[in-house]
Amino acid sequence: MKRIGFLLSLLFFTLLTFGKGNVSGVVKNENGEALLGANVIIENTYFGISTDRNGRFSFVNVPEGDYTLKVTYIGFKPFMKKVKVGLNPVELKIMLIGSDILADEVIVKSTRVSSDMPLVHTDITREEIERQNLGQDMPYLMRLSPSTVVSSDAGAGIGYTSFRIRGTDM
Repeated sequence: MKRIGFLLSLLFFTLLTFGKGNVSGVVKNENGEALLGANVIIENTYFGISTDRNGRFSFVNVPEGDYTLKVTYIGFKPFMKKVKVGLNPVELKIMLIGSDILADEVIVKSTRVSSDMPLVHTDITREEIERQNLGQDMPYLMRLSPSTVVSSDAGAGIGYTSFRIRGTDM
């Protein structure tokens, strides 16, 4: 009986020596709105997580010690806080402050082919689509168009289908 008591007390002290704690919290913006998908990491460890739709995050079984918690989100300044993890759970309320992102301008250009341009093009009418529609995916409806290659994993035109127009990727 003494041996069992000794082993149980040894196990108890071992668990206390190698204790682990929990770190959780919520991430919100300046208006008090929860931030979905904010990145929360405990620096110099392999612990990292994204917040849920309510802005909540939770780390379990974090070894005891002093850590730096870092929270990042696009369009907001990074947030860093020192936390001491012990047997008592750590609950944080984090507010991220917005920041401006300076980026180069983006210019989107396109060319629409009309019937008077010296380029090959095909117009598919509604009637043609209705006539060829046998319940297959859209790429199979376009398979008779010039320079179009259609493929299907199942071979029946239903499910994973794709098409490629000459000069482009899938």
